[in-house]
Amino acid sequence: MIDEYSENKYIKSVISTPANASSKELIMTIEKVLHTQNLLSNNEIFVSPIYKVLKNFAENFSKPVTLTFVFDSGQVKSGETVAIFYYDEVNKSWVKVNGGKINGNRIAADVDHFTKFAVLVVDQATGLPVTNSSTEQTTEAGFSDISGHWAEANIKRSGERRDR
Repeated sequence: MIDEYSENKYIKSVISTPANASSKELIMTIEKVLHTQNLLSNNEIFVSPIYKVLKNFAENFSKPVTLTFVFDSGQVKSGETVAIFYYDEVNKSWVKVNGGKINGNRIAADVDHFTKFAVLVVDQATGLPVTNSSTEQTTEAGFSDISGHWAEANIKRSGERRDR
């Protein structure tokens, strides 16, 4: 079964659930998280919205479910790649989902649970999230109306003037 949710060409996700992923009837929802201030604490660079993916029961899936997200490949620089991350509500941190497969501006990974997910920029060498503080020295453009927006780091990064 594939359920596809689309808002426009840059905000799209696909959830693929195999047969018998759960012994229970599955009802799932996906929504873009609009209030992201509490989720952006470490200056990670997001290249997708944050999505809250939920199902109607608490247990993990018995078979992996594949999530596919479209991301903004224009924000990925040389030496960087992307990965899907989920938000750990207990530790208040983003955790990398291993095994992501990139195809153009889409990334897919298998998960056994639902929560909040997003695509983040990672360093190709270390696999760790790239943050605004780890990018080259810049003069940051001033934007007063983007605080807490899921793309805040990307907007600031795009508006940077590189000091040479």
